[in-house]
Amino acid sequence: MHSALKVGGRRLYDYAGARETVERTARQVEVLALELLTFEPPVLKLRVECGKGCYVRTLVRDLAESLGTAGHTSALRRTRVGEFRLEDCLSLDDATDPSLIALRLRHAAVPAGLSSRQRWHSNQARPQPKGKARARAKSGA
Repeated sequence: MHSALKVGGRRLYDYAGARETVERTARQVEVLALELLTFEPPVLKLRVECGKGCYVRTLVRDLAESLGTAGHTSALRRTRVGEFRLEDCLSLDDATDPSLIALRLRHAAVPAGLSSRQRWHSNQARPQPKGKARARAKSGA
């Protein structure tokens, strides 16, 4: 229940902080890869490649439940977000060196214009034109 998903207008972590439980509906998520890396009973180590909106802690709990046992996540390491990979990151020490930051940025594939998140937020801030007005807006007329 420690997630930012909302139920009844409140975030789940708010309910958890107040020691309240709420009924949650199941959601479909995308798990692209699930690999067992090590198994030393009762501990197992997994590699999960998943889509947006998948909570790995919940996935682990659900996997354990499906096996008729209990389970929890003791460590979680995000190794990639979109095109950003952990192995391409600077260490904290290197991130204080402007020349290393500049070098990394020169090699990064930075998209032109607004990010998808910025476009989404700008579209939410103003009403979208409909029908012929939308066609004129797209054409710049």
